[in-house]
Amino acid sequence: MATPKRIKARLAHLRRELRAERISYGELSELQDLVPYIEPGDLELLEAAGVPEEQALGKKKACSNPAWTKQHFELVAQVFAGLRAEAKRRKADPLAYSVLDRSIEQFDAEFRVRNPRFDSLKFKMAAAYLVAP
Repeated sequence: MATPKRIKARLAHLRRELRAERISYGELSELQDLVPYIEPGDLELLEAAGVPEEQALGKKKACSNPAWTKQHFELVAQVFAGLRAEAKRRKADPLAYSVLDRSIEQFDAEFRVRNPRFDSLKFKMAAAYLVAP
């Protein structure tokens, strides 16, 4: 686990790369992982991380989604686990697995934005993305 000082330094580095227009896809992905640590209202970093402007400003949309509960997260994980099992049963092409993995990563990032206390490791294990040690 990185210390708050290291996280702030990393965010400052990513901000410099963004402003210099030389930020890589890997760094953008890292920025998405650091969304819970970005100051609310920091539109420059939040928008680069893919957080909608309304959410970055703390505004609620008229048709905003209801709060996600633990049951929502568990249900989505079960769906992903079922898809992975079906892909394995059908001996799917490796590309199918990479698409599934990227979808799991995107849901994981969205869940962390919605709930900073979200247990990413538990979700990925439940979604059969990671195998328990």
